[in-house]
Amino acid sequence: MTTKCAAVAILFAGLLTGCAVMGTMKMAFSTYEEPADGPRARLRLINDQPSPFIYPARECVRNGAKGSGVAPGSRPDLMNSLEARRIGMPSAPVPGGRSVAEMYVRAGEPITFSLSAGGCGKNLCPIDDQQRSICSQARSFVPKENVDYVATILKQGDTCDIHLFRIEPKGKRHVVVPEPSEIASPCAEDVAALKKGEGGAIFIHGSAELARRLSDADLIDQYNLLVFPVLLGAGKSLFGRADRGKHMLTLRESESYSNGILKLVYDVRR
Repeated sequence: MTTKCAAVAILFAGLLTGCAVMGTMKMAFSTYEEPADGPRARLRLINDQPSPFIYPARECVRNGAKGSGVAPGSRPDLMNSLEARRIGMPSAPVPGGRSVAEMYVRAGEPITFSLSAGGCGKNLCPIDDQQRSICSQARSFVPKENVDYVATILKQGDTCDIHLFRIEPKGKRHVVVPEPSEIASPCAEDVAALKKGEGGAIFIHGSAELARRLSDADLIDQYNLLVFPVLLGAGKSLFGRADRGKHMLTLRESESYSNGILKLVYDVRR
């Protein structure tokens, strides 16, 4: 039987690809179900590619979950043409994106959405390879009732980042105010199912939020850590602060480098 491990600071892209392939096929044929009543907010998604994905009532990415799918009105036709879907949200000065979709979301509960930057658009295909490549990210937040939000994704080189804002009135116009959000990762239950299947090791690269969720679900078997000789004083913690049982680690490998960096490989003891 093949032993699978989640190794911090190796490769995260492979995990996203392996978890999402089949679910993405299902999502391509489903549409996000907007709430028809109750506490609602409005969300505008500005995307380089059509059909951004929406995952309601969750803080993680789970393709095929109930009510999830592409944003309403954002699916292109056979000619790849797309009309922006509007529901009366005020204009807001944010950069980026060739595709716009507006929708209602449930207020008071988490929602996750994914956007993509780069790639070819209608009658436009960048010459630069980095701009032509597609980069995607997912984020989650909890919208407040009767508040308007706008999210856009910006690409820099091979990386991209989603920026989320509240749209607020200011005199005769509207301004945007940064809204906190979290990078969303595959749901822990999907990773657990993937570990039980066939194949090699599962690697995670540089996602502290995902590492915390998998650690809390007791799904990590090995930590590969690089310790840098810098005291930041603040930032995201690799380990969660919730009360939980103690985890014992066994040192498998260590190596020091001339620049002061330490490589530490720990197995989780069970």
